[in-house]
Amino acid sequence: MRNQGFTLLELMISLSILAVIGALGLVALNSSTSAMAVSQAKGDVQRGVRDVVLAMSRELQLASNNGDASLSPPLVPVAIVDNPATGSPVEVVFQVPADGTGRVWSRAIRFRFENEDTNGNARLDSGEDLNGDGLLQRRVMRLQDRNGDGDFSDGGEQSPVGGFNNLSNVQFNLAGDLLTVTVTATRLVGTRRTAPVTATSSNRIYLVN
Repeated sequence: MRNQGFTLLELMISLSILAVIGALGLVALNSSTSAMAVSQAKGDVQRGVRDVVLAMSRELQLASNNGDASLSPPLVPVAIVDNPATGSPVEVVFQVPADGTGRVWSRAIRFRFENEDTNGNARLDSGEDLNGDGLLQRRVMRLQDRNGDGDFSDGGEQSPVGGFNNLSNVQFNLAGDLLTVTVTATRLVGTRRTAPVTATSSNRIYLVN
């Protein structure tokens, strides 16, 4: 007569099967969590680049591509400047109407792309923190010397555009009266922050002034 119960071999086989099932469950859960994180990050990045492009476009569509030295301040055409400052690959300089007459224009406004990520890996590495704030700056800044003192250090003269800080590339292209703005952003996601999520947004602006 056989005693009721499990042998040691049967227990070991059962535990091995349970361990495999548990491991597969953890893999599936981890994959699902990672997929959700990537999907959410992609949505955030897409919204971020759209917000930056729209914020710049609202002002740029009022810019003038013509000059008039007789005005005060003098009106100058839209200009794209490469490497305007350390850590800034490009900026666009323009003016907008200050009233409805077309004779008074603002002081120059600059949309300056600031990018401390010199090696393009979306991480803050040694020597990249140019302003010493402990953050990797990859953004567009709006600069305007409102009081004409030659710098942007006074209140209200500097502000981030669109509130997004994951921009990997910003391009301005002027062909005649057509200004094209293209913004690309990259964010690292995942527990080890190794999976890059990228989005690009572009807008063409006709300079009618």
